[in-house]
Amino acid sequence: FIIPPILEQDPTPQNIISSEIIILDGSGVNLSNNIQDAINNASINAIIKVSGIYSITNPIVIDKPLKLIGKSARIVYNGLDSAIKIQSNGVEIDSFDIRGPSRENGNGILITEGDSVIINNCKIHSFFNGIHIQDNEVSITNCRDIYSNTNGILINGFDNSQIINCKFYNNKDGIEILKDGTEIPNNNIIIESNFEDNEINGIHLNGADLNTIEYCTFEGNEICGILINGMSLNNEIKKCMIIDNGCGVSIKMDSELNSIYHNHFELNSENGNDENPAITNFWDDTVSRGNYWDDYFGLDTDYDGIGDDTYVNGVIDNYPISAAGRYIESLLPYSVEYWNPSGESIILANIDLKPKQSKIIYLYYGFEEMHSLGRTGLEAVAVEPLAFKKYTEDNCVFYENDFEILYNIPTLEPPDPKAGEW
Repeated sequence: FIIPPILEQDPTPQNIISSEIIILDGSGVNLSNNIQDAINNASINAIIKVSGIYSITNPIVIDKPLKLIGKSARIVYNGLDSAIKIQSNGVEIDSFDIRGPSRENGNGILITEGDSVIINNCKIHSFFNGIHIQDNEVSITNCRDIYSNTNGILINGFDNSQIINCKFYNNKDGIEILKDGTEIPNNNIIIESNFEDNEINGIHLNGADLNTIEYCTFEGNEICGILINGMSLNNEIKKCMIIDNGCGVSIKMDSELNSIYHNHFELNSENGNDENPAITNFWDDTVSRGNYWDDYFGLDTDYDGIGDDTYVNGVIDNYPISAAGRYIESLLPYSVEYWNPSGESIILANIDLKPKQSKIIYLYYGFEEMHSLGRTGLEAVAVEPLAFKKYTEDNCVFYENDFEILYNIPTLEPPDPKAGEW
């Protein structure tokens, strides 16, 4: 049963050659050929809107530029290949729940000709590879449920992809970026994404060069937050929260010239491990600032936010960030609406959040240790009646409950409270 196309006027014709819009409503029919037939019959740059549940055993093949947009759309794949194969540039897939048979088989999405391919706001689980990228310039955005796969995403020897605001959990590896023969993957960017409770690593760089990991959170990954090996060179890890993993970041003997700086390491069984720490990798920005390490207990006698002594514990950081110094570069625009030094207070601040993203907000007093409140873990609640309705440049209210401020000198007046973020 195939529902015939319904033609509508494209709301953004300047970006579309064809104005064709095809609407598919599964309505419980669950026939495997619905989506594929719509793709086969669609013109270039058509928009196919899909709702309903589709149980399939053969891959959906997209071999022309078009948009596949879901609304309460689910694809249940029962085969051993790939649920969706993208074999064209200019493809966009948005808002699908893609379910596989098990983490031992197939790909949720296989991209073999993928320049300008966009995967947005999709759930992908129970495949060997949630997304397998075999071409350049793929964008994966706002996919907050990539879970129960062997690899959440595998980039196999290709370059210039972006992974932004995604969440990977309960996979074996969240992301693996892997050399393929002589093809070395480089210039891929992973930003503002979460890697939680993966069974092996949050991210594995294996023979990968010049990739960037920034503003990500790694928490509860069993072996490593980030593992770098296979002669991986010149990768950059910065401004990440790396908490409660087996090892925070591990770099093997064969990998060098990697830079790890401005990160926060806390509660890991081992914060960092570098098999060549004094020679080939950089655990600070080489100028003035390294990382925060919760097992660094050196002094900061000039209160500049940098410890007086080098951090040496599995790695060498020449400019370790002191307990108070971790907040110096993370100020938020804020104002104090109500302040009670011994009870609940309200601070108004502007915070930049993307859809389904969360941030940890901090409160502190100056930079001297005796005034540092430390990490308080404030929760962000949007002022809008529905939380997380708007995410960018919203006014947010941060509520802090049940805290106590301690002073070494009881008569000292507290400096102004400040809000910061990681």
